[in-house]
Amino acid sequence: MRAAARLQNTRNGQQLWKFRIPNFESRIGNRHFLQSIVGKSRKVTIFASPKKTQTVKPLKEFHIPFLGLKVGTHHYQFNLTDAFFDAFEYSEITTANIDVEVQLEKQSTLLVLDFELSGSVELMCDRCGDAFQQPLQSKERLIVKFGDETSSTDEEILILGPSENTVDIEQYLYEYAHLALPARHVHETEEECNQEVLAAYKKYSVESDERDEWAALKNLHFEDNEPFEDDEEE
Repeated sequence: MRAAARLQNTRNGQQLWKFRIPNFESRIGNRHFLQSIVGKSRKVTIFASPKKTQTVKPLKEFHIPFLGLKVGTHHYQFNLTDAFFDAFEYSEITTANIDVEVQLEKQSTLLVLDFELSGSVELMCDRCGDAFQQPLQSKERLIVKFGDETSSTDEEILILGPSENTVDIEQYLYEYAHLALPARHVHETEEECNQEVLAAYKKYSVESDERDEWAALKNLHFEDNEPFEDDEEE
């Protein structure tokens, strides 16, 4: 399974790990998997992954019918905007313009879907707090097989039951877009940031260091000494 994790520092100095894991609820039953990512020595907090709001109807435009398609390659185009991400609770993306190219290859026993996402999303800069446009590029693949019932055992494999006649790619597009986000949300250069905010932050940092009772120890330099060994008792 592929997962994306971001380390965030909380105000009290503790470390907070934020995860993006496809099909989170059905795949993670305990903390062991997350601890294997960040290390067993770190405290892990599990967050529920964003779910689609119940009040929003499924977007039928993201259902690709496959019955009647000839064996071979077929192309589809989609556009992900603000309205698409509004259909999900707690979406990290709220403002977006992402073009999606989908190539569907129909084989005799399965479907292969190749996705290419290209566009931009609006994010809040982790450094200064201002909004900025983040370019987004991503390529993904989904394998669709057919079985006795519809299930998803892997983020790259979808099994459709005999009653299905379309491939719903809405949730996959949502996950692909979020997985394509960078680990840090910052302007490309510090010069593009809000300089007033940065100046205020640096001033606060200096004042905090001056109030630190241990600050004087930072300027101490120690000579390298031989390792200390306890005297053996005779």
